[in-house]
Amino acid sequence: MELLILISLIVFLDICVFPTAILHAATLDVKEVGSFYVGGEPVTIKLTQEDFLKLDFMDATGNKYNPNGIYETGQMYVNYVLLEKSMAKYPLMMWHGGGFCGSTFETTPDGRFGWQMFFLKAGHDVYISDSVERGRSGFSMYPYIYKTQPQARNKEEMWSLFRIGSEYHGLNGKPVPFSGTQFPIEYFDQFVKQGVPRWTDTDPLIYGAYLKYLDKMHAPSVIIAHSQGCKFAMQAAIDRPEKVKGLVLLEPYTSLDTKGFDVSEMVETPLLVIYGDFLPNHPEWVKWVEGVKRTLTDPLIKAGGNVIWVDLPSKDIRGNGHLLYLEKNSDVIAQYVQDWMTEQKLMK
Repeated sequence: MELLILISLIVFLDICVFPTAILHAATLDVKEVGSFYVGGEPVTIKLTQEDFLKLDFMDATGNKYNPNGIYETGQMYVNYVLLEKSMAKYPLMMWHGGGFCGSTFETTPDGRFGWQMFFLKAGHDVYISDSVERGRSGFSMYPYIYKTQPQARNKEEMWSLFRIGSEYHGLNGKPVPFSGTQFPIEYFDQFVKQGVPRWTDTDPLIYGAYLKYLDKMHAPSVIIAHSQGCKFAMQAAIDRPEKVKGLVLLEPYTSLDTKGFDVSEMVETPLLVIYGDFLPNHPEWVKWVEGVKRTLTDPLIKAGGNVIWVDLPSKDIRGNGHLLYLEKNSDVIAQYVQDWMTEQKLMK
């Protein structure tokens, strides 16, 4: 009862702040909300006396900072919401893209409930993770543990790379959106606030944590992954086919490493791949899409796999860029995914 009251209060507050976010979420019968960490291992920092003397900043107690000691690195944070009566056969995982956290699945930039709530209402237990070195997973110290510097995307890069518009600094210095874009342009700054630094050499740590995450689950799962998360999801479906009962890839950009992964291992796993609009406007995206076809979906189809490739404009769903699950018609695309899950008999 206390949990239901809390959920109702959260929904009430969300509606007050964002009037469009009305999905009757108070009717959700939630059994449990929680979180856990997976992966991680101890690592020791032991500076030489010479290197220690070079440090010239203080710790929180006013003493000279001493980083020497034992730390944890490579851990991943997961939060979950479990329903009293799930209508899905398997838990639903959501794996985010590069430079962002799992929060992108929670609420859209314009304040509507995100895919977490949509699929909870559709009857799924939902698990959302922050990959290693993102969000609540935390990152490790540079240069003592992480040997390279983090990178971050600016607004200009996000605008172009995510296919929101042609240029961020157009006439009079104003951003130029693509005609018919589904991205809520007036909330672009709100979206950018979700960006976090990322490292380009932590993929082995990230992937290792995802495998431990799948192994920790008592039951197999269905995965929805976006962008960089697709790379790890497709690899995990090959390395842990018994743990992945369905796979939804939203705009994957990374080709599968065919030398390291045998695509035939996931031949029994239903696969849905979705791309949005404006691909020809960005030559790199055309190349990336061709790479995914060449290394993943074409070989999988040839091996007898269950593959559905969706080009949204061909379904008369237009105006979506790379961030299709955050855009104004995100519920339309979520319903398409839910219908696919039902067709694949992933629901009870």
